Amino acid sequence: GPCAAAELLPVLLEEVVPRCGSTCNFKPTPVKTRVRLLMEALARWQWEGSPEACCQFHDALRGVQRICDTLLQNPCLQRFFIHDYSSQIVQCPRCLAMEVPKEDTSFVCDVCGYHKKS
Repeated sequence: GPCAAAELLPVLLEEVVPRCGSTCNFKPTPVKTRVRLLMEALARWQWEGSPEACCQFHDALRGVQRICDTLLQNPCLQRFFIHDYSSQIVQCPRCLAMEVPKEDTSFVCDVCGYHKKS
């Protein structure tokens, strides 16, 4: 699947501790998980395509880059992260992605499939 490519990408970024205030009990989501989520998003989007592109993957990344450039021109958002909007937010103990739990009593991570009954 598309997320298998995330395992192969050489990611040479240092982890950055998020600024989520003194009440934040969450660990930083690893780069590997962030790449996997981005790869899954890329796989769901239909891109316009550029005749100059060397491949669809790099064409899609350039599209994301253009989106980021546009978003960076917007004013700051003081409340952005998912845990700013939900007191019920949980973090997957396996991949450290942020999740809003479902209505039932079990937890299944949408990113890595980790499953725990409450």
